[in-house]
Amino acid sequence: MNTALVVGHMCGWAYAATWAACGYPQVIQNHNSKSVAGVSTAYIMYQLSGSLSYYIYNSALVFPWFYSLQRKFKLYYNLAEIPAHASDMLFSVNSTAVAIILFAQYFYFHESNSKVSPYLRFSLLSYWCFTIFALILSLLTSAIEIVVVIQIIGLAKLVFVTMKYVPQVIKNQTLRSTKGWSITSSWLDLIGGVLCILNLVCLAIAYRDINLLFVNVPKLGLAIISILFSGTLILQHCIFSRHTDKLWV
Repeated sequence: MNTALVVGHMCGWAYAATWAACGYPQVIQNHNSKSVAGVSTAYIMYQLSGSLSYYIYNSALVFPWFYSLQRKFKLYYNLAEIPAHASDMLFSVNSTAVAIILFAQYFYFHESNSKVSPYLRFSLLSYWCFTIFALILSLLTSAIEIVVVIQIIGLAKLVFVTMKYVPQVIKNQTLRSTKGWSITSSWLDLIGGVLCILNLVCLAIAYRDINLLFVNVPKLGLAIISILFSGTLILQHCIFSRHTDKLWV
């Protein structure tokens, strides 16, 4: 039995479960406080678009009815194995569900002075118009490879993750507080990021294909960004809450 493969899949399910769980503390906190005041509007909007993008990316690489696309993906990047598995799909489905709940909470609990900025509207509308156009173009013509479009959609997840975290970090710093933000989510996000990298490393070792570590840029990038920003949010919480009894939770 290939030990690296077993450990890799164990880390894969562990990261998926951890990242799946990290969205719920914030949802519960919003529900209990009947407010989304602790979460930036940009975080909620970019979370939804990012989750939908990652869902599309993983669906294309995991579901069997996209076999033709998956074969093209392996040939295009010269891979021994598709770099996405059922555990990645589980995370994508759950992440999208949580993002939809957060989106619904925003409209139910948000205050009148908390509005979606014109820039935010424009950036999201532009992205989805481009994505739909690129998908149609790749399916109907040979102007652009469908593999490239799917990879771009996956990479968009990284952009949205960065764009959702930056306003949250700035908001915490401006208010000198992490009140309303669930730090438990950040701890789970951090742990999930570490497990995700271990998953990629173990699978690359198991299949003796270093490309498996680097070709799934959306997954690797997501893990690195999650570790960096979760660490930053935890540090902010420790600094701003050092005189309270809620330093670690």
